[in-house]
Amino acid sequence: MIQEFPLFIFTLLGGAAGCSYVFAALFPLEKPQRTRKVALPLVALILLAVSGLTLLTHLGHPERMFNAFGNPSAGITQEGVVMICFGVIVLVDFVMCAVKDRDIRWLKIVGGVFGLLLSCVMANAYFQMLGKPCASNPVVVPMFIFGNLATGAALYSLFMARPFDKSAFKWSDFVVTVIAALTFCALVPVFEANQLSVAPFVIATIVVLAAAVCMLIAGKCEKFDFTVVVCALVFIGVMVARFAFYSVI
Repeated sequence: MIQEFPLFIFTLLGGAAGCSYVFAALFPLEKPQRTRKVALPLVALILLAVSGLTLLTHLGHPERMFNAFGNPSAGITQEGVVMICFGVIVLVDFVMCAVKDRDIRWLKIVGGVFGLLLSCVMANAYFQMLGKPCASNPVVVPMFIFGNLATGAALYSLFMARPFDKSAFKWSDFVVTVIAALTFCALVPVFEANQLSVAPFVIATIVVLAAAVCMLIAGKCEKFDFTVVVCALVFIGVMVARFAFYSVI
């Protein structure tokens, strides 16, 4: 297991949860039933809880994390603060959906803003690692942001009915997924220059581009719903690239 495994889980699950709200804000569910309204905030809360608890193990002892929070300029402090703010918004959204049966649009919008901000803070935390060339490279910023947007869109698509039949969502998802694949590809020369294996990024690029192709096919195929396939491919590709990234920082 890689040393930074807690950060791998934190950025993967926390980033997906955060960016799922970006797409929930842009593409609200059409006349959702009560269970469908509750499902997204519930899943987001579970992912945040798992990623947050995992983050506490990052320095070996949970109490060390609380000491780290005393430094406002530390990336981990900024990530923690934004995640807590986002978590509160998601919790309120869950309560409103579960108790009041109300899907409040402005909560999704505010949640989307903080969800995207969480990905930006994650990316900036690694870009500031000046002593580590693979982390401080500018490509790392869009790699995290668009990787999280791709997984967030994939996660949100699971709560939609045939999401790739909806042109606006399909093309938005397609664009962020292709850009995510391009950022993985852009890291190949960075890792090659540092004499590190580039195979994971090549594999990740191919897998994520395959997901993008499936999105295009899905809109023309009525007999098979590609939603789960696309979601699986996106998560696998992002996981492969991010695992390779964390294995060298």
